[in-house]
Formats: sequence, structure tokens, C-alpha cells
Amino acid sequence: MLAFGSNSFITEALSLIFIRFIDYCVYSLLAYTYNIYVGLTKLDLFGGNNEAAKALYNNFSSQIYRTIAIVMIFIFAYRLLLYIMDPDGSKMPSVKTSKFIKGILLSVVLVIVAPVIFKYMGMFQFHVVSEDTIPNIILDTNATNINPGKQLAMITLMGFYHPYETTYNTFVDAGDATECSQIIKTVNDNDITERWSERMMEWCESEGYAPTELLEDDELRKAIGDDDSASGVEYFWVICTACGVIVIYFILMYAIAVGTRAVRLGLLQLIAPIPILMRMFDKKYFDPWFGEIKKTYLELFVRIAIIAFTIKICTMVPIFIDIIFGTV
Repeated sequence: MLAFGSNSFITEALSLIFIRFIDYCVYSLLAYTYNIYVGLTKLDLFGGNNEAAKALYNNFSSQIYRTIAIVMIFIFAYRLLLYIMDPDGSKMPSVKTSKFIKGILLSVVLVIVAPVIFKYMGMFQFHVVSEDTIPNIILDTNATNINPGKQLAMITLMGFYHPYETTYNTFVDAGDATECSQIIKTVNDNDITERWSERMMEWCESEGYAPTELLEDDELRKAIGDDDSASGVEYFWVICTACGVIVIYFILMYAIAVGTRAVRLGLLQLIAPIPILMRMFDKKYFDPWFGEIKKTYLELFVRIAIIAFTIKICTMVPIFIDIIFGTV
């Protein structure tokens, strides 16, 4: 097992370097970058629950949307006039009257309801991200109101640094509690678990993102490798740091992609009247637009799931190590 052995000068020195300095920086950055990522995932040019986005839509996007819709209605009126003036079908021989009328009605309805659909798409996205729905399902963690960056950092860190026979869920209650004292439960198994609960609560309540209270507690750090597993702390050095860095890399990479996605999705929504109204003449304009908007919208949820799976795999590394070394 790649955890520290019995307490010694080497253990003390290495744990001080890794936990107090390296892991402190890594997991502070992890919490901070994930909060930036969450903020970007909530960006919605067509409103949703974001007040800034609503203002942008009301002052800019809605005017452009109406202008495009008016232009397309004129185009539609022109094409309809041609159809009326060409009853023998020489201009549009492949279009039957019933099919043409049905296409007109469907396109007009879609243009009217499209802004409402986009609004609810934005609201759904906002709530899924705000509630950490996907990470909670994949990581099998309790849904809480802990700051999302801190929660993700806690989950990842506690995969490699924790009192023996405990996990993140050992200390975190499920439910809709808003106070950290209601979310982080006190575990009275021994002095170490009780102290761990207190430090997690302090981290949860702190204004910054850094796990100062947990990683700067010398009593917890000195319990690493304690021969008494009932009151000791387990720490997987190097692996703890490496997995934190891997998660940060994925978050930063996806943060850039998510920011680009928000702009791309906004533009696709902005030009919606064009492919929708052109649908009445030929679906070759509508189908590529619809396919692209579906792919762009779902892309966010896929990326969140990938980050959660990455963390899941990282936190399972100690289990794999135990299996390889025959300790399980």
C-alpha cells in the first residue's frame, strides 16, 4: 500500500511537504477552478435563471430575433404568393398543397414557441448544474448545499486522505440543509474522526476555497500511519496530488470548451427563425441546425459526466492498490 508506514521523522517531513504545501495548493486550486467552471456552465445567452443573461436577451438578442423573424415572414409571403400564382406546380412541382400548408403551420408554431423552449432549456441546465445532479449520481454522494468547488475538492481529497474506514459520505448528511453544521455530521468513533468532522465543518463555513483547516491540522497529519487503524489516518502520497492535478486539468480544459459552447449555442438560438421557417420549403436547412443545437446543448452534460467519472476513477485507485497488494 502506498500509504505512510509507522510514524517517523521521514513520515513527518514528507507529510509536511505534501499535505501542508503541495496538496494545499492543488486542492485550493481545484475548488477555485471548479467554481469558475460551474459559473461558465450557467452562462445562457437566452435567459434561463441568470439575470445578466436575461438583460442581454431583452436588450439585444430579442430584437435581433424579431428582426430575423420578420425578414423570414416576408420571404415566406413571397414564396406563398409564388405558390398561389403557380397552381400548375411548375415552380414547386414536388410540393403538394396539403403538405405545404402543414409545413407552414408547423413552422409558424415553432417560431412562436422557440423562445419559450430555449428559456426552459436554459432553466433545466441551470438547475442540473446548480444541484450537482450528475456528479451526485455518478459519485454516489449526498446532495448538499456545500459550495460546489469545496464539495468536489472534499470528495477528491478524501479518496486519498481520511481516517481509516471512512469516506466523504461518512461525514456528510443528505438533504436540503443550508447550514454547514447541519450538513457535516459529527462522527464520535474516536478523537480523530471527531476532529476530522470539526475541520470539515470549518472548511465548509470558511469564506475562501483553501482547505486550510483540514490540511494544516498537525494532529490529523501526525496520525498518518498510526498502527491503531481505529484512530489513525490513511494518506496515499503522490497519488493524492497526482489525481488532484488530473482533475484540475480536465476542469480547465472543459472550462474553455464550455465558454465556447455558450456562445455557439446562443448563435444557434439567435438564427433559429431562419432554419425553422425555411423548413416549410426544404428540410435540408432545418435538419443540420436542429442536429447541431442538440449536440451543442447535450455537450455540457457529457463534459460534467466525464469530470465526475474522472474523479470516480481517481478515488478508486486506493482500492485497486489494495487488491494488487493483496490487502483486501
